[in-house]
Amino acid sequence: MAQSEELIDMIRAEFLRRREVNPRYSMRSFASHLDISSGALSEILQGKRQVGLKLRDKIYDCLGASFKKDRQGSQNPKIHTLTEDQYKLIRDWYHFALQDLLRTKNCPRTPKELASRLDITTTEAVDALLRLQRLGMAREQSEKWYATNDQLVTTTHDIPSQALRHSFHQDLKNAARSLDEDDVHNRDFSSITLCLSSSRMKEAKEFLRDQRREFWSTFNEPEGEGDEVYQLTLCLFPLTKNNKGH
Repeated sequence: MAQSEELIDMIRAEFLRRREVNPRYSMRSFASHLDISSGALSEILQGKRQVGLKLRDKIYDCLGASFKKDRQGSQNPKIHTLTEDQYKLIRDWYHFALQDLLRTKNCPRTPKELASRLDITTTEAVDALLRLQRLGMAREQSEKWYATNDQLVTTTHDIPSQALRHSFHQDLKNAARSLDEDDVHNRDFSSITLCLSSSRMKEAKEFLRDQRREFWSTFNEPEGEGDEVYQLTLCLFPLTKNNKGH
């Protein structure tokens, strides 16, 4: 595929991803994010406008780090977006851990063995595997379980969600446990404090999202090569109260 066609596909995919998150998100808003006119964006997507090197680099920069990596020859992760109702089914941390555990080298295939690796009950493992199967994220064959894909799973962004809050509380609890129990060579904890303009919060969140995806693309092992399951959790939150006390 020609590079211009690849760029058009990436622009279209990113626009559709944003529309999934916010159905009211407009082409005009997307054009503004790319710092080009809505007319120019429409012509590019219709193949009526050639994209020069300078404009192409500008668009790649706006789309973020993961798209820059694609320009250099690596593939973007395949992304599967779950609806709020779908995510509610698998909001407990061990659902995603099970999916990745099924991709590890010499992984166990029975619910009892899988439960032992994650320190959960066999009943929890069975129920979780059935939910993953219902969503097409795992499959059973001859009483053994297998992963069905290698996609980066994401959810809604910037939309209040009780299910997501539940999951993040579990992530923080697991992080605290790891801090106390795991050897320092098998974990990494670090933090920084900075002065940030609240008007740049959206930009900061998009930057961190791109960094998470690039990390996943770089370190997520092909099926059968990794030997452990890890969790990467990033938190960016205010330490100060604004003038209104919020």
